[in-house]
This record gives sequence, structure tokens and C-alpha cells, in this order.
Amino acid sequence: MLFSNPTWNPNGTTIANGALIGSNPVDIFINQNNTIYIPNKSNGRILTFLQGNLSLIKYISDNLTNSSSLFVTTQDDIYVDYVKEFLRPYGFDLFQGSILR
Repeated sequence: MLFSNPTWNPNGTTIANGALIGSNPVDIFINQNNTIYIPNKSNGRILTFLQGNLSLIKYISDNLTNSSSLFVTTQDDIYVDYVKEFLRPYGFDLFQGSILR
């Protein structure tokens, strides 16, 4: 869970390097369960990590090279911006989305 009074841990843990998340990550989203979502723009996919698990648990790959941000609802629906004015919704268990205008 996210805490209302977080403190900085100087001994942080690296969960992903540039080879995994790409050289120019543009966004990160952490939900209420501390699941981490990172769009990998260079490879067109979304990486997902669970709290306490340093291994990548899944990735969504759907030509997301134009995406620059994402949002995850409390029901784990993932919304990814796709170019300007378009959203692509994904369920946590889905690998392909459709464009919303």
C-alpha cells in the first residue's frame, strides 16, 4: 500500500535497467497495490511489476511506440494515450486494445 507519510530509503532496489525499460522511459504508474506499470516506448509495450517481485510479471505489446503516458483504474483497466487525442484501453489480462476517440 502507498503510505501517507513515505520516507526515502537510501538503499533502494533497482527493478529494471535500460535494456528492459528502454533508453527514454516517459512515464510510470504505481497503483494502490504498488503494482508498477512502465510504458516502453522504444519497444512498443507496457511492462508490469508486482510489489515484492523483482521479476517482470507481464508485458502488453501492441505497437505502442507512439504512447507517452498511461493510467490504471482500480479495476486494473489500463488506458494508454496513443498519439494525440486517442486512448487505447487494455484490461490487465488483455494483450490488445482498441482506439477510443
